[in-house]
Amino acid sequence: MERPLHSISEIPLEPHWVSGFVDGEGCFAVEIFKSKASKLGYGTNLRFSISQHARDSSLIKSFISYFNCGNFKEDSRSSDKVVGVYYYVIKFKDINEKIIPFFEKYPLQGIKALNFSNFCTVAKLMQNKEHLTQEGLEEIQKIKAKMNKSL
Repeated sequence: MERPLHSISEIPLEPHWVSGFVDGEGCFAVEIFKSKASKLGYGTNLRFSISQHARDSSLIKSFISYFNCGNFKEDSRSSDKVVGVYYYVIKFKDINEKIIPFFEKYPLQGIKALNFSNFCTVAKLMQNKEHLTQEGLEEIQKIKAKMNKSL
């Protein structure tokens, strides 16, 4: 006899479902920011995130254990009410060793696959330390400009 589920966090996530969910609700982004620590004056980060309304915080929190990495954040528009929740990964090692391999094994099917492809290109540039050169940074800026556009 199956026991009833008492919360969404008890539902085991299935990889194809995760890929489809991310296709609709996820984001692969490149962040370029001013950095005094960099010779070029700019740093580069990759960010993978999934956002939902606060009522789905249990589901969003479940991605931390599913991917075995990442963080949870609440978005409050006022001091007393949480509006949205986010799962995000910015640690390069986790992106490179967990997030990218997952979506290579369970590919995205929608338009987000193009953003993921660009995300992977930037990850390779960063892995090769090309983001620390002027030419590499300019290449990353060009790739970033093409990402997350409504078509």
